[in-house]
Amino acid sequence: MQRRKMHSMSLPLFLALSIPAAAGTVAFKPAVTYAVGTAPAAVAFADFNGDGNTDLAVANSGNAAVGDDGNVCILLGNGDGTFQSPNSLSAGKNPSSIVVGDFNRDARSDVVVANKNGANVSVLLGNGDGTFQNHVEYAARGLPISILAADFNGDSKSDLVVAAQCSGCSAGISVLLGNGDGTFQARIDLDTASPQAIAVADFDFDGHPDLAVAIPFTSIAIFRGNGDGTFQFSTSLFAYSLPHDVQTGDFNSDSKPDLAVVGNDFRFCLPHPCPPNPNPGIRVILNNGDGTFSELDVANADKLTLGDFDGDRNLDLAMSLSTSTTFDVLLGKDDGTFDAPISFTGMLGTLAISADLNRDKAPDLVGLSTAPNTIAVFLNAGTDFSISASNPTPGTISRGQSSSSNVSVTLLNGFDNPIALTCSVQPAGPGAPGCSVSPDSVTPAPNGSATATLTINTGTASAAGTGSMMIGWFLVPIIGLVGLGATSTSKRTNENLTACILAGGLILGGLLFSVACGDGSPPLTSYTVTVTGTSIINEHSSTVSLAIKQ
Repeated sequence: MQRRKMHSMSLPLFLALSIPAAAGTVAFKPAVTYAVGTAPAAVAFADFNGDGNTDLAVANSGNAAVGDDGNVCILLGNGDGTFQSPNSLSAGKNPSSIVVGDFNRDARSDVVVANKNGANVSVLLGNGDGTFQNHVEYAARGLPISILAADFNGDSKSDLVVAAQCSGCSAGISVLLGNGDGTFQARIDLDTASPQAIAVADFDFDGHPDLAVAIPFTSIAIFRGNGDGTFQFSTSLFAYSLPHDVQTGDFNSDSKPDLAVVGNDFRFCLPHPCPPNPNPGIRVILNNGDGTFSELDVANADKLTLGDFDGDRNLDLAMSLSTSTTFDVLLGKDDGTFDAPISFTGMLGTLAISADLNRDKAPDLVGLSTAPNTIAVFLNAGTDFSISASNPTPGTISRGQSSSSNVSVTLLNGFDNPIALTCSVQPAGPGAPGCSVSPDSVTPAPNGSATATLTINTGTASAAGTGSMMIGWFLVPIIGLVGLGATSTSKRTNENLTACILAGGLILGGLLFSVACGDGSPPLTSYTVTVTGTSIINEHSSTVSLAIKQ
């Protein structure tokens, strides 16, 4: 389950066509869009109706200037990455962020939104069939803009943490401890400067969730959890002058939670005065495990979502710049660094979350747009692979015989989905051989290979065909010899001479025909056999040649 908070009013929604990348890295299908409510601000995913498919919940912030309070849209998934028409639910005044979880422990997914203009959060308990109970509001502080869920007091019940900007200078963090039945206790406040976003992880390995809070001109403030729902300040990490998002993940495979910070920097802003959003960028802050961190500049971007998009078990970054019509994917290495960006074309919008929407084990992307009010789904191309077939053995066969080839399928990423195998023969038509592949589907292990056997079968030889013609022409010189013997018994010299000339001509003609026809050897016909592998989206082929004696 996942939640992403949208921060910018300029939203680049990516209706992207994949640009071919390096072999077997990452690609996305063109976006499919779905209409939602006014000003979609955040999206989360879960299975809301218990059918095993991933569904989406979209927080639409509406338009407070015209009395539009916004709502929540539920889009039930069909299991193939497509979604049904949205069902709209009332959820309070101008939802700005959303989180999903099982807050009443009934094994059904619930929804909670932070209402920016309501100074509260709204809880919508799920009925398990895609519908929800009426929302119940709980007081927060200020202008709530970001919400997450975790167990902050160790009672195995889901709690909430809410970041609120200033409203009458009541900015800060609120923690609402859950009672385990879908209700929440009065908030516990943690005073901070106006927070922009929050991330939750156990940064100091004491078994208690901690907070990383994006705060202007402070950058990232780390608050250590006390294990009872309260927190204490630990340290500040200066990544950007104006951080507006922070996310956590393990970027260097050391099992320590690191940070990715999105923000703008006034420190190096030249010339003065600075533009409204100077020097947008993303920095990764690696956790050293001893309470200290190391910074690493990554890219010039201001939108970010995380996922293992190529299946190599390293965390990757999908990011965008609000002033650009492209978004980039940076494939992560196991040391906290990233490969050069792979670009995808699009139009104005913003990335929101990554999630496996079609059950192919590959994380897909969801974007949001306010012009028009839509979400966009970008399906990951999923399993990519190479395929090769060995030369058939034997390489030349006669009618009635068969030949075989070894087929090898090698994954180019870690998404180990089935790959269907088929074959075809050219030229087609009467007399062409048949082919089959066994097994007709393989599932290589992640980053591994699988094999199959291609078999090529021919029909039986014809009783009267080219071979019998060869035999006929081969008999011609024999007939000539018989004729010569017959004429040798004649007593008439002229007749003998004429007969010898005729017999010699027959012998010579027969020999010439025999040589021209290869001394009776049948001709060869060459066929091309293609074996094709097909995954959920990708398709690759390999060809081999086989000669058949006619």
